[in-house]
Amino acid sequence: MASNQKLRENLIAKISVKKTIKYLLNFTALSFMICYTYVSYAMIVRVANMERLMNLIHSQVEKLTLISIGFIVIITFINYVFERKIEKRKTSYGFLWLFLVHFVTLILSIAYYSNDFYRDFIQHPEYF
Repeated sequence: MASNQKLRENLIAKISVKKTIKYLLNFTALSFMICYTYVSYAMIVRVANMERLMNLIHSQVEKLTLISIGFIVIITFINYVFERKIEKRKTSYGFLWLFLVHFVTLILSIAYYSNDFYRDFIQHPEYF
């Protein structure tokens, strides 16, 4: 009975380590994408006028959206494989919850930084 309890504790510890690694990698990848969104706007040095600003923001949102879609597809596939092969869970759909978290977070970060860039240009055009 004691060996059965010890086996169960070891199994729980291994599962916890695997889940911790998976969520840590997801958090790191998502943080990288959020920073990439910020840096993509931070690298813009000069904007000529308001019309050019709107075109610039639209093209930036389009590029960031395409990159984010690629990121979400890749990370969702990795999560699926990790869940099925490494964690050996056949009926769980945790990777879909992570997909939803990544999707919402990236959409909100793109919207936030686009709005922030626009607002900064309106308030302080002399910086651009």
